[in-house]
Amino acid sequence: MLEGLLHSINCHGKGGAIYVSDLAREIRQPLPAVSRGLRLMEQDGTVVREPDPADRRKTLVRVTPKGYELCHQCEQALRDYFASVLARLEPEQVAQMDALRGALMDAILAENAARNIDPKGETNHDKDL
Repeated sequence: MLEGLLHSINCHGKGGAIYVSDLAREIRQPLPAVSRGLRLMEQDGTVVREPDPADRRKTLVRVTPKGYELCHQCEQALRDYFASVLARLEPEQVAQMDALRGALMDAILAENAARNIDPKGETNHDKDL
């Protein structure tokens, strides 16, 4: 959930935070479920929730330095893992995989355009085009 929170803050938050209600809408989860997840992350010290100074009825959530460090560690572990996997392939196989990755990305973008989905994964049917 931490990665999803960071993505939501980067795409839809302001000042390094996002409203809990906006996060629930962004990740398409019920507010009580999001609140439970945030409570657990708060207990772990990876996020903090605080009232919005402009509207104390709303709650903002921020990732703590510990949360950023955990995300960095996970990203590094994934990079190390895939580097090890790629090292088991022949250079020609890596080149083929890279070419297919480009073709796959082109196909995804074409399909999303046909379904009226923007590159961030949001549907455009409610937006003025």
